[in-house]
This record gives sequence, C-alpha cells and structure tokens, in this order.
Amino acid sequence: MRLSTFALTAALVSTPFTTALESSFKQKLAHRSLVSLESRDPTGNFDQLYLASNYQNGSTAPGAAANDNAGQQVVVGGTGADDDSQRPGCDTIFINTAAVNGSDTGGWTEIPNVLGFYVDRNITYGTATMPVFVEANKDLTKVKRVIIGQPGKPRDAWKYSNLFRNSLNCAVANTSMAVQWNDVLVTAPVWLDMDDHNAGAGNPTDLYFSDGGWNQGSKAQGPGNADASSFEVLDSLVTRFANQSEFPALTSIIVAGHSLGGSVSQRYAMLRNNDSSTEALVSYWVGNPGAYVWPSPQRPVTPSNTSCASEVDDWSYGVAGGLPAYVKGKPAPDTFYARYRTRRIQYALGLADFGPGDTHCEAQYQGSSHLNRGQNMQKALQAMAGGMPSTQSFNYVPNTSHEDYLMMSDPNSQSYLFVEGLTDPRPSGTASSSSGGSSNSKSGSKSGSSSGGSNSLKSGAGVLESMQGLMLSIVFVVACIVL
Repeated sequence: MRLSTFALTAALVSTPFTTALESSFKQKLAHRSLVSLESRDPTGNFDQLYLASNYQNGSTAPGAAANDNAGQQVVVGGTGADDDSQRPGCDTIFINTAAVNGSDTGGWTEIPNVLGFYVDRNITYGTATMPVFVEANKDLTKVKRVIIGQPGKPRDAWKYSNLFRNSLNCAVANTSMAVQWNDVLVTAPVWLDMDDHNAGAGNPTDLYFSDGGWNQGSKAQGPGNADASSFEVLDSLVTRFANQSEFPALTSIIVAGHSLGGSVSQRYAMLRNNDSSTEALVSYWVGNPGAYVWPSPQRPVTPSNTSCASEVDDWSYGVAGGLPAYVKGKPAPDTFYARYRTRRIQYALGLADFGPGDTHCEAQYQGSSHLNRGQNMQKALQAMAGGMPSTQSFNYVPNTSHEDYLMMSDPNSQSYLFVEGLTDPRPSGTASSSSGGSSNSKSGSKSGSSSGGSNSLKSGAGVLESMQGLMLSIVFVVACIVL
C-alpha cells in the first residue's frame, strides 16, 4: 500500500518541528515549478553560474529564492548605461536590481530581499541595530577584501550592493584581473531616514537618520535615544571586518560610492578618526561626487552668486566650521588636510559628466560640473605643499557620464576596487582580535535570498535551521519517488 505523503513525513521525521516540515512540504508539492529557482547551486563553479553564454535574457538568476523581491532576473546584452545591463566586454550575466515598494521621496516601505545577499544586524548601539547588506555563500575565512558600498541620494543600498556585485563578477571572469570570487566580499549599510522609518522599512530597532543626515556624518534620530553618527557606524563596520577571528585572511577594506555615495566616501576620508589599529587597512573609491570637502581654504572659482562667501569653507564643503559631533575636540583645519593627504583614494571621473552636481551656493566655488570640480580637486591637491599625494590617483573614464555602473565597472575602477594590493600581506600593527566596535555576537538577520549561505556570521541557530532543511530535502526526494 502506498503511504500518504504526510504519513511518510511523520515516519521519517518525528521531531518538534514536524508541523513546520509538513507545511513547507505541502508548499513544495503545490509549487514544484519553484524548484527551478534553485537549480543552480550558488556556491558552485563560477563559470557555470555567471557566464552569460549559459543563459538567455530573462532567465532565473543563480541562487534565486521564492521570496526574493521581483525584478532580479538575468540580463544578457545591453550597454550598462542605465544600471540595468552588463558592460560591453564583460563575459558575465547582469543580475537586475530588486524592485522595492515605496519611494525615496515618500519613504521606502521595506528593505528588500536581495538575491545573493542577506541583512546583517550585528552592529548595535544599545538596543538599536544597523542593517547591512552582506553577500551570502562566501567563505569568510578566505575573504581578503571587503567593499563597504555607499548608496546614492535615494538611499538605495540594495541597488549599489547589486551593482558592486555585478562589477566584481565581471572582474572575476576577466583573465587579466587577478581576483577570485571568494577574495572580495561586497557589503552595503542601509541608511534609513525618518520617512523610511515612518513608512515601515526595516525593523523597529533599525537606526534612522534625518533627511540627508546620513551622508553628512550626523547623528541618528532614533529609535529611542539612539544617536550614533553615520561615520561612527562606518568606524564600527571597519572594526568589525578587521577582526581576524572572523576574517583571518582580510588585508584591506574599501569604502566606495558613486554620486552622493562618492561624497560620503570622500567626507568620511576627510574626517575619519585616525585609528592606528585599522588605518592601514582602509582605502576609498570616490566616483563623480556632486561636491567635495575641499582640502584647503582656497577655492578655484568665484561664482556670480557670492551670498554664501562666509560659509564656503564650512562643513560639508570644508572643515573650518560646522563639523558634526563625530569630530572630537576642535582640530585645526591643517590637521584634517595633512591626515587626508595620507589616505589612499581613487577619484573616478566620467569624462562626459557635465551635470551640475550639487547646486548649493558653496559648491559653485568648486566648479561648474561633476567633471570640472573633480579636475579642480586634482589641481588643488597638486598645488599643495608636497604636490599630489602618492597615495591618491585620478581615473578619468572615457565616454561616460553620471552613470553608476559604467563608472564602477570601468577596468581601472575594477582594478583599484578588486585587484590592486589584494595579495599584499596584512599591514603590521593592525587589529587582530577586536570584537568589532559596537558589534555583538547576535547573528545577522537573513534577508530572503541568501539561499542559506553557510558563513560565520550565522549563529548556532542557523546550523539547526540548516539541519532541518536537509531533513526536509530528504523527505521531499523520498516522497517524490513514492508519489
């Protein structure tokens, strides 16, 4: 006599979670077509998983899960110009960005389930948590570099984590780039503002900031009395990733962003506290920012509108006044300038980026466009005592305007982000056993599409969950045979 499906389930799995297994099993039987979503093991051979020759346009992406947000299908072909296709010359697929409910103006209503990422909340301030997208399915003991990606003005960390991931995959497939898939871990903090919090995005415990405060280094507005600054959060992330008990192979961290994200990276580079235990690990990638924190009190332009002349060197266009509470004491501007010149930075500028950028009065003293301000920044650094810092460089990207993906997937950008210095030994004197600033041992909350992803950011509870999943899979296979 043929056993019923759930009699078989009960016979094989007699545990406290039998009911949950039955519910999940029913769902699998009712939706067998969903099995194809995970037909490609997200930890398998890189070429099989990501080469475009293995896919058609619109195919299911490797490692996709049923609860991923919509829109994250495979894109084959295109120009990369609209952040929705792969750069010409890349052999890999482009995984499209998740569709998200809400808006950047009225507030996002969710933190989406992004294919291949989960949301980690190990960074805490009291009971407040900081959500961070982290790539799943990577062996953290082999990660050599972490990218801390910054979003643009819409606070869309899900988009930028995905773009950096696509660029990394492109670089891995390029035989001239000496980088392997597991060498680099892409992460991105989720900067929520008050509109997002009020609209229901994230958890009630997640930090949120005033409109624009997150990109200035300002303090959080909540929840409750939580008031960590966004730059303090970046400090905590750096310390977390520098922890060799979790990342024993790590030798470098790059804070990277384009547009307003590029401004965040450059602002943080100017103000970051000089922590000797992590300083040598950190570099910055600054792509087409709308304006800069100027490295001297002089400005290259005197615009027709001089109404802000007395504030032109105040934060966040200079360091003469109005600095955020993140800065302790009252350092002289020269202190910031000297420290900034020691930091390793690549400025990436699109040679066709003639957009006006930041339209505030203070920004007009720096130039007329993204490109012009970047060129003037280079001249300002060259004109300072000591000339152009040996640790800083300018990458001018031809035939490219204010285009996120074409900037970060430019070969020179990729080389800086993913290859240069990757195999260098860890700098001496850097932290080796810190617990990670304000982080604790609480496991990160997994967001949808991490596809399980075994890594050390998961707690013991995750191991039990994996065992349950394995038992369910055994039940499913046997039941299919019986049926």
